[in-house]
Amino acid sequence: MDNEELREKIALIDLKIVSLVADRMQTAYEIGRNKKTAGIPIHDGDVEKTVISRYRRAAAEEDLDEDSAEELAKLLISWSCRIQE
Repeated sequence: MDNEELREKIALIDLKIVSLVADRMQTAYEIGRNKKTAGIPIHDGDVEKTVISRYRRAAAEEDLDEDSAEELAKLLISWSCRIQE
């Protein structure tokens, strides 16, 4: 593949990523509604640690940088918490 084809491939992947993030945020919103109904705090350090560990483990399995994966997890957690508030 030439660079133009590869860029088109990246563009399609980016659209899939955004769609997956939108699905994640909708799910986070629903979790937030459940938390409010149950009187549960938005932030849960144990859950956040579990998510970060899951990202680091998945990155390692894909031979990706685990620290970068953790940064991504933290960004998504932060975004999810804002949606839940």
